[in-house]
Amino acid sequence: MATLDEAATRPDLLDARGRQGRAFVEKHNGSDVVGRRAVEFWTKCLGRC
Repeated sequence: MATLDEAATRPDLLDARGRQGRAFVEKHNGSDVVGRRAVEFWTKCLGRC
């Protein structure tokens, strides 16, 4: 949503934007993604010790 005005004047977009937001969160914050990032981070950190 570009602006609050757009939300007020184009309520038809809210449902689609909400679905897009959820899909983004699921894609970038899924347990497999977060787990992989954690392993990569700690592998990199421990490799420097």
